[in-house]
Amino acid sequence: MKSIIENTRIVFIDFQLPGINGLRVLKYVKEYNIDIKVVMITGSAKKKLLSLFVEHGADGIIAKGAEVMQHIKNSIVEHLDISPQSPLSMVNNFYKGRC
Repeated sequence: MKSIIENTRIVFIDFQLPGINGLRVLKYVKEYNIDIKVVMITGSAKKKLLSLFVEHGADGIIAKGAEVMQHIKNSIVEHLDISPQSPLSMVNNFYKGRC
């Protein structure tokens, strides 16, 4: 996994992953490089779980729902200090109407 995240600036992690939970991945990423921005994605609104994400260094949390792609785009713009008019607009156009 180290080779995958060496040049990574932002990671989106779903809490429920096959064979491992996202909290464990969050911990690993932050131990490897605290500067990588991590945004957790979850369908749960349990305060204890959300508190654990923050406690372990999550930079943002996105609730699963119909507009998740817009939230992901907004998180990228916010955490990477990128203009909304950047090539990310291509991502928005690609996913428009798919969520």
